[in-house]
Amino acid sequence: MHRGMKFCDGALYRVVYDDAYTDPYVVLRAKRTKGQRKYDILGQNCEHSSHWCKTGIQDSKQVDVLK
Repeated sequence: MHRGMKFCDGALYRVVYDDAYTDPYVVLRAKRTKGQRKYDILGQNCEHSSHWCKTGIQDSKQVDVLK
């Protein structure tokens, strides 16, 4: 689904998705979720939300590491 993802010690990295929504549609999806109060550190965190906006799949690699 994506390539180039690396877990680096505090470094920023860019994730390039092979199959993802266009940037304008991602922004629209993000705006539509603004203000929702469904935050859950393990089930609905900011990584889940951003991944969903870009791909339509709720996922968090950070949470996967904990499991």
